[in-house]
Amino acid sequence: MKIGELRLTIDRNLESIPLVGVSVRSIAAYCGLDEETASQIELAVVEAANNSVEHSPDCEGAFVEVVIEQFSEKLSFHITDGGEPRSGMLAESLPEDPLSEGGYGLYLINEISDHAEWVDRNGRNCLHFWKSLENQDRV
Repeated sequence: MKIGELRLTIDRNLESIPLVGVSVRSIAAYCGLDEETASQIELAVVEAANNSVEHSPDCEGAFVEVVIEQFSEKLSFHITDGGEPRSGMLAESLPEDPLSEGGYGLYLINEISDHAEWVDRNGRNCLHFWKSLENQDRV
């Protein structure tokens, strides 16, 4: 059952992303996730938002939207940008080249979340993932 939703919309710049991270971490803790898990969720959302800023098209009025949904059993996150919609699952393994600068963030998001996938959200690129709240202390 859905309990609530929060939408954060930021300009497409890296300076706005720490505010998203602080918000996500606070919400995760409020929903009963332990400190370590809340920090991991913050890392996952910040990484996804950074990717959106760095890799989505640079156009007039571009923005990144982060939607956080609280359900009785999970926290759900949608990070949406103006890029071409992707589909499917995220990387399940680390890049083969240990010196590679790319590919680690999506792997981390996949490892931290209980489920992660690319979805088309009204013609926009969206990374959707969630973390279970089961077996967590409730506030």
